[in-house]
Amino acid sequence: MRKHLSVVLAIIMAMSVLAPCQSVIAAEIRMNDAVAVSGDIAQMSEEYNTEYEEILDDTGAESVSVDNRIIVETRSKINTYDAVDEVYGLGYAFIQFEDSESADKALEQYEKQGLTAENDKVYNLNADINNGTSAYASDSSKWAYTFSESDITLNYLKKQKLSDITVGVIDSGVEFTHPLLKSRIIRTNVNFSNSGGNNSEFDDEGHGTSCAGIIAQCTPDNVKIAGFKAGSKDGNVYASSLICTYEYILNMNDKPDVLNMSFGGYGEPLAIETQLLNELKESGISLFASAGNENLDTADSTPANDENVFAVSAYDQRGNKCWFSNYGTTVDMAAPGVNVYTSDLNGSYTQSFTGTSAAAPFVSAAAAIVLSQNDTLSPDEVYQKLKDSAFNTNRPADRIWAGAGLLNFSNLIVDANRKSAVAFNYESGEYEDTIKVELSCADRLNTKIIYTTDGTLPSSSNGTTYKNAIEVDSKANIIAAAFPIIGSTLHSQYVSANYQIFKNAQESDFDITEEGEITAYNGKYAAIKVPDTINGIIPVSVGDNCFKNSDIVHIEFPDTVEIFKNSVFENSNLQRIKAVGVKECWVSTFKNCSALYDENMPNIEYISDAAFCNCSMLTNPSFAESLTDAHSFGYVDGTGSFFGTGITEANFPKLRNCSRAFENTPIKSANLPKVDRLMGAFKDCKQLTEINIPLVTVVGTRAFANCVSLPKEMDFSQIEEVEAGGFEDSLFENLDLPNCTETWGRGFVNASAKTINLPNCKIISGSDFAGDKLEYVNIENVEKVFSTSNPVFINCFSLKYIYAPKADKVPSIVFDERGIQEIKNGKVPALEYIYAPKATEFNYICDLSECLNMKFIYLPSLETLESHGDPYFPKNDDFTLYFSESFKAGDILDSHVYGKYTVVAPKGSYAEQWAHREWYYYRDGLNFIPSNTRDDSIENPANVTDLGRSICTSVAGLRFGFTWDNIDEIESLASDIKYGFIYSQKGAENLSIDTVDGKIIKKAVANNRIDHGDTTSFNLVISNIPKQYYDREITARAYVCIDGMYFYSNILKGSFGEVAGLVLADDEIDQNTKNAVNKLLEA
Repeated sequence: MRKHLSVVLAIIMAMSVLAPCQSVIAAEIRMNDAVAVSGDIAQMSEEYNTEYEEILDDTGAESVSVDNRIIVETRSKINTYDAVDEVYGLGYAFIQFEDSESADKALEQYEKQGLTAENDKVYNLNADINNGTSAYASDSSKWAYTFSESDITLNYLKKQKLSDITVGVIDSGVEFTHPLLKSRIIRTNVNFSNSGGNNSEFDDEGHGTSCAGIIAQCTPDNVKIAGFKAGSKDGNVYASSLICTYEYILNMNDKPDVLNMSFGGYGEPLAIETQLLNELKESGISLFASAGNENLDTADSTPANDENVFAVSAYDQRGNKCWFSNYGTTVDMAAPGVNVYTSDLNGSYTQSFTGTSAAAPFVSAAAAIVLSQNDTLSPDEVYQKLKDSAFNTNRPADRIWAGAGLLNFSNLIVDANRKSAVAFNYESGEYEDTIKVELSCADRLNTKIIYTTDGTLPSSSNGTTYKNAIEVDSKANIIAAAFPIIGSTLHSQYVSANYQIFKNAQESDFDITEEGEITAYNGKYAAIKVPDTINGIIPVSVGDNCFKNSDIVHIEFPDTVEIFKNSVFENSNLQRIKAVGVKECWVSTFKNCSALYDENMPNIEYISDAAFCNCSMLTNPSFAESLTDAHSFGYVDGTGSFFGTGITEANFPKLRNCSRAFENTPIKSANLPKVDRLMGAFKDCKQLTEINIPLVTVVGTRAFANCVSLPKEMDFSQIEEVEAGGFEDSLFENLDLPNCTETWGRGFVNASAKTINLPNCKIISGSDFAGDKLEYVNIENVEKVFSTSNPVFINCFSLKYIYAPKADKVPSIVFDERGIQEIKNGKVPALEYIYAPKATEFNYICDLSECLNMKFIYLPSLETLESHGDPYFPKNDDFTLYFSESFKAGDILDSHVYGKYTVVAPKGSYAEQWAHREWYYYRDGLNFIPSNTRDDSIENPANVTDLGRSICTSVAGLRFGFTWDNIDEIESLASDIKYGFIYSQKGAENLSIDTVDGKIIKKAVANNRIDHGDTTSFNLVISNIPKQYYDREITARAYVCIDGMYFYSNILKGSFGEVAGLVLADDEIDQNTKNAVNKLLEA
């Protein structure tokens, strides 16, 4: 028993010794697996998902769903439902489908099975780096470090004993050879993206290097930086790549203490991402993310909205919200985010790094400083330390976007000898009478209080030493700190207070016209109530620029004021306004009032260009129920009324006109039940998911440009007209416009639609269709091509044919400089034919030279090739041109003919001369096939074959027989095919449709035809010929008319008597037939 027990104990001891080794080995295996899986995913993305990256590039959106790929949490093989590719590893299946429809069906099945399954997503790195701008370090370019006091803090920390801390940067990589970074880098030697070198985190985009540069400049040398390359050279980060990155970090032995994530996107995070972020935080890593650059609530921005992540918004050089920065209750802190000086690629520097991407690494650096002073803190404790240290401006609007406040590094310093914070005897706010603000500090010995009122931070060399109460009789922004009188230079944390004295303004403070227009405010107060009368005049309007660039923060107007004219409050500090009587706001009335968060103007009916432009805190307009007109006349570069506001729900039940009104706003839904013309209304509304526009019949001016979140297909059956740029840059996969009758130029430029259905459109215009996505456009009822100064199709590489059977002009196609470059790179246009049987000319130069798949153009009504510039024909011998007698002019340049084409046209026509001319490369001319006569020497004739003559004994008639070799490629497109005959019982020989007079030359329809598949036979019978006319010669020919172009047989001649004689003399004809013929001759 003891022996057995000792063996068991020995085994247990051995296992306990080996367990840590096994754990390390398992972790290494999982890390290697993460790298391998990410490599397979990168290859899959390259092959199947570039279109999603193009959408990000084209629209500037922060993220798009990769709806043809699914990520499933599973540790076993699963049914992949006809997927085109799959990658297994790390407990996930990354399943690639050919299209979104297939992925949706599979996703439904996985959800039924209870599996965690969701679409992949691709994020956009939040800020663009101006790689063309290099700079050298200078004090003037480093405002962000001075404003946040990272420089002062760094000097203090250099003298302290600090713990070693690592900040991980998940981004596009890090240029670890950069002079600013090379001594601070811990190499990771991994790459999870689809660009760059294997086993290298070297940055090939620049974004990660700039983030790392901020961290390096804000921290002492004890802080190291580790780059995790998940973003590509194009600035794209796939969620699937992030999953691999997170898994890798979780299994690292020496994990980073802090992770910076300067990327994000709109919408809920993937459940898998949320789970992994939670695991990362539980492992002891503090997580920091940029809030996003869409000027929307971070509740809708991932990963900033994750409860495990500390979200960072951005402020500018004045400590105000950057207009683009996201905001909301999930923001934890704000940091510098515009024109930040930092490292760039190739060892250079930039001073224009902008976005919340720049703000996040400031706070990541701050977290590193917190941990440097106490590395035992948990992530939640780090987060709280940062919030406690934030500089609270106490401005009401700042609470909405800045979380706990503005980042200030000096407030992070832990020192037992640090002075206590300054206290104010009045809380921030608005007061009715003059107040006296007293400042105090609990530390009385060796202490002085220094304060400022100009928005700058107090220091030993800046500000006023507090001695007596500060009288506030108008407004004041007081920032204060306690400083040692002697010894240490370390001051207390900064505190601030904001005060306004709200006053009933005096009449003498204003200038007013006799008509009641207030033209100037001359008072000293920043919070005022305008009097009911001024100099005995009732105010009814406020004139141009009245409060422009002013310090006014709060104002109330009497109800008699109905009009705010141009730029009344532009660039002011306005935060609150009450103007219940106002009905009109003219151009730029509140432009750039970025602090405006409280407005009470419920009766506004009309607003003009840029009226509320960049009022980023305006989220819920009080006048939504009353607004009827939101016009943009182009006075301010066409900027819309609400451009750059924070409106998320565009519910305007009375609005009729909204030209560009909501452009570049974060609206998610729009209810505009009375709008009938949608001119640019939703351009760059990247969060817009649903709209109600039941009365809209006209769209224009890029109405849906870059709306990445709208459904791929929508009901546009009510649209009757597409004005200039109507669907330009729209992202709908298919556009069905069954009732549209007109398009007026650039209607569908760079639209993503593969098919555009315009079955009832009568007019199209120049540059209507541009971009390489379009495969099919239905313009079968277009009658007029309006433009002669621009082609209709530009760079339409995927367009398979141009079918315009009723158009008066041939809709031209060209390839511009970008298109030509793509052709040089090997791209070949798909165009196979042009069918425009009623077109008399090209609407513009038509360049078919690189259309190597072109088979034919069918233009029987074409009169000239020269009216609007010579066309260029394909570099392809196997190409046919169908012309008729209408063709009169075609003296195009030899250099525009690139092949020995075939011309099908009437013999003797100008088209024949044109084909037979001596071309530079083809001295003997082009191939010619006559359409009006049979030439047996031609291998593939294009006319009717005459089969001869015979006697029809049953009706005493003469039969002329014909057969037609079908031209399937033409006939399948034709809307009108006629079979018939031209004949003369008086022997006339000039038989054609043009010579029919109903007397000597007649026409007959071939009603009885026999379809043999490839051929069609039909006969002309001249019946009941009187005996006295048996010897009169009859002439006849057959024709097939295909949408206006006539293909003739040779002319047959013969009399009844002649043909009867031939029958009787023919030994192969049976006797019964001969007897019948004889009977007719003898009758």
